[in-house]
Amino acid sequence: MIAFSAGQGFSGVMMNIIQFIVLGCVNTGNREKDLNITAWTYFGISAGCLFLILILLLYQLQTDFFKYYLKTKKMFELKDYSKKEISSPPKSIIGVDQRFIFQEPLTLYIDEKSSLSGDDFIIKDSNDVSYFKCEGKVFSFNDKKVIYDSYDKPVLNIQEEVFVGKSMNIYAGDDSKTKLGKLSKKSMIKNNKYVYTFTNLVDNCTEELDMKCDLIGNSCGIFYGKEKEQAPMVCSITKIRQSIFAKRHDHYCIKIAPGVDAALMVALTICYDELKHEPEENKKK
Repeated sequence: MIAFSAGQGFSGVMMNIIQFIVLGCVNTGNREKDLNITAWTYFGISAGCLFLILILLLYQLQTDFFKYYLKTKKMFELKDYSKKEISSPPKSIIGVDQRFIFQEPLTLYIDEKSSLSGDDFIIKDSNDVSYFKCEGKVFSFNDKKVIYDSYDKPVLNIQEEVFVGKSMNIYAGDDSKTKLGKLSKKSMIKNNKYVYTFTNLVDNCTEELDMKCDLIGNSCGIFYGKEKEQAPMVCSITKIRQSIFAKRHDHYCIKIAPGVDAALMVALTICYDELKHEPEENKKK
């Protein structure tokens, strides 16, 4: 007698059914007179077994297709970081200065404005209170951008590494004496994954922030650690849609979790904007 165990795989069940049919044919031929089983009776049993095989095969195909569908859907699914909730990190993130740490969630808006001197950014909250402003010396990706506080004092500046593409350095003040951190591309193939390496001034330890952007470039998430390891998203950057008749000036909404350096998040948002427009700038050269 052939036994079917619950732990058998699909192929094992199939082999058992086929073995049952083959042995049945042999045994039926040898004992047909004694058991009074006709060929038509066994034909019906065999047909039923074959039908069961067909059902199991269709079920397996359906299961495999569904798994492939879920895997493919996840692969090509467009992430929208604007819909993901921000959360506080396990410890404060101070990449520029303690005074830019807030104990409540902070939402800032960045408006990009082009001038003869370069790309300028105005950073305000929903009440139109100014927090920062950024000035670019010339309309070029390679030149530094300086971020000032509300008192017009230089807080930090952003510069691209000339000989290393897709990398940007952030320095304190308006010079290159004190390096705060470096934003680098994680992969030579994908253009939407970056890592920011910096010294957390809370304990002077070197740490990393994962910066993940969607494929279209409409949203970005900054994670305290790796997203795939369920690290908290401490900041989200969302491009605000403008009228199709408006000039090419980008506007962003930044949501910053409590305990996270707002000046650093603003700097990474400007880096995100520059990196996104780099192909356009290269075409002009």
